[in-house]
Amino acid sequence: MKWQPDGWKNPATLQLTLVPKARGISFHVHMEKLPDSKTREAMREHWSKVLEDLA
Repeated sequence: MKWQPDGWKNPATLQLTLVPKARGISFHVHMEKLPDSKTREAMREHWSKVLEDLA
């Protein structure tokens, strides 16, 4: 899907994947077309926290 927070000039591509495991599910987040490395790191931290909160 496309995701474009306020302030971003262009949308990024956001992929959310659920993978069945022997015990539960693995949830993966992948983003493409981010504007720069600073944003990439900020999104990595953001999604790591979101996934941690879900666990």
